[in-house]
Amino acid sequence: MPNLEDYLDFRSDISFDIDPFNEVDNLIFSYLSYVDYSGIVPGPDRSGHIPIEQVERVFFQKHTPEEIMSMTTATKKAPFILHKMAYSNRYGGTKIGYYTNELVPENSTQFSAVSFFLPDNTVYVGFRGTDDSLVGWQEDFNICFASKTGGQEKAVQYLNTLMCKNNLKIRVGGHSKGGNFAVYSSAFCKKEIQDRIIEIYSNDGPGFIDEIIATNEYKSIVPRVKSIIPEQSIIGMMMDNEFENIVIKGDAAGLEQHNPIHWQVKGNRFALSDTGIRDKSIMIDKILKKWALDVDYETRNAFGEILFSALSSGGATKLSEITGSKMKSIAIIKKSIDKLDKEDQAVFYDVMKKLIVVSGGSFKDSILDWFNNSINKN
Repeated sequence: MPNLEDYLDFRSDISFDIDPFNEVDNLIFSYLSYVDYSGIVPGPDRSGHIPIEQVERVFFQKHTPEEIMSMTTATKKAPFILHKMAYSNRYGGTKIGYYTNELVPENSTQFSAVSFFLPDNTVYVGFRGTDDSLVGWQEDFNICFASKTGGQEKAVQYLNTLMCKNNLKIRVGGHSKGGNFAVYSSAFCKKEIQDRIIEIYSNDGPGFIDEIIATNEYKSIVPRVKSIIPEQSIIGMMMDNEFENIVIKGDAAGLEQHNPIHWQVKGNRFALSDTGIRDKSIMIDKILKKWALDVDYETRNAFGEILFSALSSGGATKLSEITGSKMKSIAIIKKSIDKLDKEDQAVFYDVMKKLIVVSGGSFKDSILDWFNNSINKN
């Protein structure tokens, strides 16, 4: 079954005049938000947009294919998607601007966005998902209890300050956490900006806490949201939303399906799943929701602070620096937790114990076995 790369090979000669913007185009531009445009694309404080052809040429002057493929990120193929698009009939003439990439450890904020000015006279605002930084992953966790995160606020500011510089119709989208940012910013941006938004895309993005879902601002934009999730989704099943999810096929298993490069395409649409959300994803979703009922927002916040403080205590700033083999990762986490004071250890193990209890024994991998053994010792 074809994927994003095949779609570009088969359909990139068809202009938007013949085949209007579709859900697969959305994912492609969402995926392009993972490219590092530093020093190439103008930032929010500069005017002007750079043609995609020039962006591609300069990027590959700065980075070799070997360097790109040596990266540890799951989205490292994004620059090659850019390469396929640059001189195509469909995407040629696209201009790229307003690139921003910020990391603010002080308030656990990881935010990156870029705008694509398309040949159909619309603009696609793409919010990047989580990168390899521990700060980014901590913000993911914070979404589970906070009424707003630093990244969500920056997404609103991005729309408000930059989209007022033109009168174009707007599409807003993102993958993973970027999908959450796309929905949040569209709900809470200025009315005059919101009125120009055609569609909002959440590509396997997590949902929201109840307080956000209950707001009139959120409810007002739900009809314009297209939520696309793979059949083995985990990230996109987190928390709640009021969307009707489009469930699609992927050519990978488990968490690997979260990577857009594995999403299957049929013509100018995604290949719909025959089975819907898989049982394991539903099980994990139920476990996390039960766990959330047992752990209040304040405790979840404390747990996140403790966990990420422990992970970074050895000097690590990236997730890839503490992951590798499962047992090695467990050893690093255990060593970090053992250094905490008794009160923080108690909070950490109490929260983990609740997760194990609500799982009903469904999680039997070694990391939870270790947590269980550690709990019994504390």
